Amino acid sequence: MKKGAKRPSGEHIDGMYEGLPYTGPPLNLKNDDPASMRPRRRAEVKVYIFTMDEEKDRDRYAELLNEVALGWAQISEEKSEWIPRLETWKVFLRLLHHKYIEPEDMSRATT
Repeated sequence: MKKGAKRPSGEHIDGMYEGLPYTGPPLNLKNDDPASMRPRRRAEVKVYIFTMDEEKDRDRYAELLNEVALGWAQISEEKSEWIPRLETWKVFLRLLHHKYIEPEDMSRATT
């Protein structure tokens, strides 16, 4: 069954759930399953520091901003500073990453 496939009796969850990343094992849910069998939503705080003259930092910064644009993350704080000695920008970024994790009741998990 394909990822996120919905069927009249329920849903197969693997990788995404309700528009956000899902990090738990694949699940086969039924429409009448209680909340304890459904994935739990969490926000995880991460801090990043980028040196913008490094390609890998620019690429990762762009990836994270894309997650913000998709609604998967939220900027909590962002500061940038020009570093004359290095002739580049340093960026501090604190993000809340929104995601779903495995349910309390794992009886619908598939292998």
